[in-house]
Amino acid sequence: MAVSTDLRLFPLIADDHPFFPQIRAFAMQIAEQNGEYDTPNIVHAEIKALLRSDGNWVLDRFYWSRQSREGSGRMPFHAQTLTYLASTGSSEWHCFPQDPYLDAMCNCLADLLLNNPTAHVDVLRYVPLRRLTYRLTMDGAAILVGKFKRRSRFQEAHDRLLTVAQAATSQQAPFCVAAPIGLDAANGLTLQEALPGRNLADLLSAKTSTNLLYRLGSTHRALHMLEVPGVPRWDSLAFRASIDQNIGWIAFIRPELTEDLARIQRALNCAQLELGIYEPVFCHGDFVPSQVLIDGDSWAVIDFDLCRQGDLYHELATLIAAMPYDVPDFREASNAQLELLATAYLAGYEERAGKVLHQNRLLWYRLCMEVHYLALALKKDWLDLAGFGHAVCRLRELVDRLDCGGDA
Repeated sequence: MAVSTDLRLFPLIADDHPFFPQIRAFAMQIAEQNGEYDTPNIVHAEIKALLRSDGNWVLDRFYWSRQSREGSGRMPFHAQTLTYLASTGSSEWHCFPQDPYLDAMCNCLADLLLNNPTAHVDVLRYVPLRRLTYRLTMDGAAILVGKFKRRSRFQEAHDRLLTVAQAATSQQAPFCVAAPIGLDAANGLTLQEALPGRNLADLLSAKTSTNLLYRLGSTHRALHMLEVPGVPRWDSLAFRASIDQNIGWIAFIRPELTEDLARIQRALNCAQLELGIYEPVFCHGDFVPSQVLIDGDSWAVIDFDLCRQGDLYHELATLIAAMPYDVPDFREASNAQLELLATAYLAGYEERAGKVLHQNRLLWYRLCMEVHYLALALKKDWLDLAGFGHAVCRLRELVDRLDCGGDA
């Protein structure tokens, strides 16, 4: 039988790029495993590359995961995942719930279904080699949400969520936070209450969602007003170094952007903020629309694994830059539409804050976060050529707007 080679992984990696032969080989392996390729519900893919001391990038890890939530049974989720490790030089296929890094997950889920005849497991998100989030339903009622993580990460995530949930309750925050209800240290599993509601990212529309985004901005300000003890302080200098590395990665994948990226770096340096000097506020760490649940008039914020004391401008810029990647209906939105949506969100934030934001500081962080998300998109195969062009235009527009001689 002839093998279909229609699948083009990472289309922004050109045929003459040093990574192309390996990516092409992965595409052949996927075609051989799957036969005639058809589009699954979900694909997760990622390149992990290392920057060597000589300035060259080398491929370190790769995965491609074909996932579907269709089907019957008490856990209607299927995934086939191809993984590659440069350290071994080999690639392997894994059928969910097998995962080489989440090794306890397979037996735990099997035991859960075996010991609870009425249990139903909805896989909410599976990121191979990293984490799985599921919702457990019994007798038709949502009981809890479980998260499998690498054993080095789960305890810290549990402790942070407990602290945030207590603060949100005692300070009467205008949003809900899921309280942790259990910890399975042996298996790297945390358990928390299941909150009702639909994901905000799935509810937003580029044409009709200014009111929702206004309330999102107001909710974000309320989150920043929480007093949460014991969370770490954000490392702003490490952040700046990561942006420089992301600029290098983008230039490696798309060398025709070298001049644009050099201009971006000059602008960031020229308008360099006093990064270590800011009034710290409690930050979520990954506040994007998909981290918000809406149930009628009740809002909830989830996933506080990365929460910290940080710079509010960094977090505002993170949400704005994430919108075309995080919200399905925003992916085809024009940059002008995205700017109007960002304006609605910021208006809600300013109204609750009772003050006007410093625009140049926000623009500086927005430029940083557009770089961050473009680099991430090139690692995770999120963009086609049209989406890539929109992202580059956003970078150019932000550089033009940034006052490099401004007083940050």
